[in-house]
Amino acid sequence: AHYLEGSAKATDLILVPDTDWSLPFEYAGDTVIEMPRLDDPDGGWSHLESLSENTQRLFVVDYLSETRDWQSQLTFALKKAGTQVANTRYEGLEVRTYELKEPIAAPRITPMLVNYEPLVLNGIWIEQDEGAGDAVAVALSWQLSKPIDDGANVTLRLLDEEGWLIASTDTLLRDRYGRPSDQWKVGEIITTYHVIEVPRAIPPLSYELRVQVYLDDDERIHSLDILDEKGAPSGQASAIGTVNIVYKPPKINDHENLPIVPQSEPLMTASGLTLLAAEVGGGVYAPGDDLRIQLLWQAGERSLADLQPEVVLVQESGDLSVSSGAPAYGHYPTNLWSVGEMVHEHRKLNIPATASGEFQIVLRLGESEVVLDEIEVISEQHNYEIVPVAYEIDANFGDIARLTGFNILKEQFSSGESVPLELVWQSSTNGSADDYVVFAHILAEDGRLIGQHDSPPANGARRVTGWLIDEYVVDHHEMILNENYYGQASLEVGIYDPLTGNRVLLPDGSDHLILPVTINFTPAE
Repeated sequence: AHYLEGSAKATDLILVPDTDWSLPFEYAGDTVIEMPRLDDPDGGWSHLESLSENTQRLFVVDYLSETRDWQSQLTFALKKAGTQVANTRYEGLEVRTYELKEPIAAPRITPMLVNYEPLVLNGIWIEQDEGAGDAVAVALSWQLSKPIDDGANVTLRLLDEEGWLIASTDTLLRDRYGRPSDQWKVGEIITTYHVIEVPRAIPPLSYELRVQVYLDDDERIHSLDILDEKGAPSGQASAIGTVNIVYKPPKINDHENLPIVPQSEPLMTASGLTLLAAEVGGGVYAPGDDLRIQLLWQAGERSLADLQPEVVLVQESGDLSVSSGAPAYGHYPTNLWSVGEMVHEHRKLNIPATASGEFQIVLRLGESEVVLDEIEVISEQHNYEIVPVAYEIDANFGDIARLTGFNILKEQFSSGESVPLELVWQSSTNGSADDYVVFAHILAEDGRLIGQHDSPPANGARRVTGWLIDEYVVDHHEMILNENYYGQASLEVGIYDPLTGNRVLLPDGSDHLILPVTINFTPAE
């Protein structure tokens, strides 16, 4: 109360938790104090709109725990209408200060359909044109098609075009009364509200927003499958829109909320561009691995030319792999940067399938260069002898690999058992440019997916990017049922690109192969 008496003006507004009269009792200032009415299903948004109509600055007083804003609706509403400029904390309380650029208004939901049976995402609203270092507001509309056993959680991720995670948020889905989805009424439409904090220095580009839903029953986390129009599983993460980030000069020029921490001294300064930090992750790698490199740049006091930095994998014999060009995959050239602007970017170097020994990762800019890190590449043992299998197959998956057969220890399982499957591939490529994933699925008699295991070959130990042509690769998958199932089941396998979700096709145009074996599940004894 004392803080607000000295900070809030008569033209401002103070919001306190619904039904909580402790601050109005103590406060002796001139600022109007109101409650947001978050429990009101009909008048809540209109009430907030009328309160904020002539307000430019607003203070929110709330508890750090046991808040009544179950859905973060107020945080969403104020983020949508303005910007948070301060956060002052006391014992068990916080006071958030917002500057409003427009009156608070309910989001206009755009219809869409993503079926996470029994939870359906049927609408979305996404805030646009926010700056790096700010936050993006997202509203989602849900409907339950039938009762669900556990409360569902939703993960929202912002990804760049190469699949790098830019920002994310993870939330238990609740209605306005705080009830999780296992307590929702079937058919009732519930809107949830989310705020994704975007780090500073993110390039001003468009980013993909992906959604994933999962259940957490304290024993294991189970991601829900997206069902297509025929009811067949079609992945677990869905691209639901794009977010456009724009450049806005930071109000405070510090190093808070950056993706990586600047070094105490710059790593390099050349042509007016300074490298503040780099993260490589030196250590031991295998042929075919990707080196994922993060760079944090800052423009100087003058306008920059269109500079073309290079990140190079170097050995005594020369350059083995190069990532060159303008930052942000060429989409944000340095001549577009503002004076003093910080920009964070990702680069990827693929270690050639034939590489072995010690290497340096070098950054070059004009005539200047700096060693970012050193790595060791330990060559894989490549097997060119035929691997015996119990079930022989001859199936070509594009120009990636030929499935020569598989092994399975038995065909009778109890419903609680995992199903071990060993696939044997023969490579058709020398170091694929794409880091493919193999899927192994258990299908019920009606064709629905009841268990699976997706991973790069050999659980990531033998990625396709490191394969040499004609070698044999043994690929083990341990499939787990996601429901109690009794009866016969079949197995399907395939290969897909995790960035696009596109599957590698067989010669007949199909995107999966049903293995010639039938397994049976019986109740556990």
